Amino acid sequence: MNPLRKLCRGLGFDVVPFRKGELPPDFDAESQRIIREVRSFTMTSPERLLAFIESVRYAERAKLPGRTILMIGTQPLAPGRPANAARLSR
Repeated sequence: MNPLRKLCRGLGFDVVPFRKGELPPDFDAESQRIIREVRSFTMTSPERLLAFIESVRYAERAKLPGRTILMIGTQPLAPGRPANAARLSR
């Protein structure tokens, strides 16, 4: 057994191979579908995309009032630029 894997197992962890292009098995089927659809349009990691998907689901479940404007980077995009931003509204 690999010494690194043996050390990790001794600490209660395991080292598993990374398979490029595969999504983690704990992502639900709908999230995996969404991530596969947008993957070619973003450099955002699958984990961050999942966090975003979950935050949108939360906002929908909580029926948060108002409008949500998505941000790219750290600057909000102007409302008149739909090609660069997605907007969700009630």
